[in-house]
Amino acid sequence: MSDKKLHVSIVTPSKEFYEGDVEYLQIPMHDGLIGVLPDHSALMGVLGFGMLTLHDEAGDDHFIIDGGFIEINKNRVTVLANSAAQPKYITREMAEKAYNDAAEMSGSGEVAQKRKEEAMAAARTRLRYAR
Repeated sequence: MSDKKLHVSIVTPSKEFYEGDVEYLQIPMHDGLIGVLPDHSALMGVLGFGMLTLHDEAGDDHFIIDGGFIEINKNRVTVLANSAAQPKYITREMAEKAYNDAAEMSGSGEVAQKRKEEAMAAARTRLRYAR
């Protein structure tokens, strides 16, 4: 690997989850996974639901993210996620409760239906990676 690094920030509305330099990251976008190496072209995009992986000389770090936005510019990557969690802190019981709560969401109209669909997608992602 080259000496070049990417400076990555992962932020949610409630806290900053990660800030540091990495060699590579893999990000779930709304339409599939992308990999990012140093000197990647500038990009703004919509995040999907899934596992974000950071790789550096010490190994890999993983974060489950539930939508949001990403900006890549001049070896700086800013991930603005709706929510994020490390898989080691997500239990099967927590993920099942989130799924059941999402399934029971009610309301009428397009906005309520969209919120329910997003909550269920987030819960399915957490179930997939729960310990």
